[in-house]
Amino acid sequence: MYKIFLLLLFAITPTLVFAKIKHTIHIPEFDDNDTFETFSVDGSITNFFHNPGSLNARPDLSGTAYNRYDVDMEFQRESLFMEADIACLTDKDTANSFTTLSEIDKDFTIGYRTDVLDLYVEYEHDGPTNHTLTRSYTGVGGRYTNDTSFLGSKLSWLIDIEKVIANNQYGSRPDGTGQANMIVDFHLDLDLPDQFSFSTEQIVYTDKHKYVQGSEWDRLFQINYQIFSDVILLVYQEVDTFLDMRQPRQVFWGAGAVYEF
Repeated sequence: MYKIFLLLLFAITPTLVFAKIKHTIHIPEFDDNDTFETFSVDGSITNFFHNPGSLNARPDLSGTAYNRYDVDMEFQRESLFMEADIACLTDKDTANSFTTLSEIDKDFTIGYRTDVLDLYVEYEHDGPTNHTLTRSYTGVGGRYTNDTSFLGSKLSWLIDIEKVIANNQYGSRPDGTGQANMIVDFHLDLDLPDQFSFSTEQIVYTDKHKYVQGSEWDRLFQINYQIFSDVILLVYQEVDTFLDMRQPRQVFWGAGAVYEF
């Protein structure tokens, strides 16, 4: 009972930073009992229980996102790896906000794993179900991952730097303006007692032709609780922050569950 109380406490306690993460946040590894270790599938559902229109339900920034359904697949054979993610959003303002899809996002990554870096090519496509505006980009990047310990607990972190090489209206600011050029992502997972863990993600975007000056900073804090061997519950807060202009930041809360098939 106290674990459920602690989870609810995290859900209602305000955090100090915020963010608008474009992809489902990676969570710490499961206690994986799969016999085929080179292939994994995760499914998740997220409900945005406090979202005053800051996370939209479509690429044209219309509607208010209510639920998000994700399927994530990962495959690795020797040094080659592939990742695929399909995410669907629903609109809070529709007649059936649980099942009527407003946006379908598809992301595919193929890469090569070296002893130091993961090198990859990524394609992201965000499309509405009943509007016309779509957003997509193709990028190339490198990702460095490290596992260590902190105060006796497992600490995992990664830094990912990606260059957008083709852009179709994929914005570089929270309001959808600009064109994303560089995407720098820092992610951290820390194990906590009693099957809890903490995740944070920090993403900085630059606008077209800019490589150092950021245009958007996305920050997220998340608490995970592994309630069963293949099920993780999570709560998080996100906020979008403008870096190159004065605009109000966008804030929302989400709660979800992830299942490993």
